[in-house]
Amino acid sequence: MLLGATVPTPMPIRLFISGSAPLPMQTLKEFEEKFGVPLIEGYGLSEASPVVSKNPLHGIRKAGSIGIPVANVEMSIQDDSGKMLGANETGEICVRGGNVMQGYWNQPEETAKAFRDRWLLTGDVGYRDTDGYYYITDRKKDMLLVNGIKRLSARDRGSDLSFSRREGGGGRGRAGRAARRATRGVRGGG
Repeated sequence: MLLGATVPTPMPIRLFISGSAPLPMQTLKEFEEKFGVPLIEGYGLSEASPVVSKNPLHGIRKAGSIGIPVANVEMSIQDDSGKMLGANETGEICVRGGNVMQGYWNQPEETAKAFRDRWLLTGDVGYRDTDGYYYITDRKKDMLLVNGIKRLSARDRGSDLSFSRREGGGGRGRAGRAARRATRGVRGGG
C-alpha cells in the first residue's frame, strides 16, 4: 500500500481524489499525514459522467462524505415514491444535470426504471446533512460482475461477503488472481 512508500521531496502532486467507496477516516488521516497533500473524496457514476459531487479543495471537507454537488449538477434524497426528503433523512440519492445520460442504448425499459421525473435514480442510499454534504450509507441492490457474469452481491444473496475458493475469489495462484482481477462492482441497473 502507498502508506509504506517513500515520499519524493518536493511532492510533485497537489491533490489526490478518492471515489468508488467510502474512505475510512483513519486511512484519510494517515494518507494526508504521510504525503502532506489533500485527499479529496468524491462521487460519480457511469450514467452521470463522471463526477457528481466532491468535497471542496478550498473550504470545509468532511471525512466520510461524498461532498457537495459539482457545478451544474443537482442532487436530492428521495423516498421510493419520489418525495424529496429533508436533511438527515435517509433515502435514495438522485441526480440530474447536463452530465446525466439520456438513457441506456436500445434499452427503453431499463431507461424508464432508471429515471423518475427527470431524476436519475442512482441505486445508492444515503442522506444529506444540514450543511448540504451527502453521505452514502448503502446500496438498494448490488450486483457484481464476475468473469463477465452479473451476480447478486453477497448481501442480496443472504450470504457472507467473501468468495469461496470454488468461485475463485479466495484461491491462491494464477486462477485466484485472475478471478479477483475480473471481479468488478457494477450498479444494479447498469
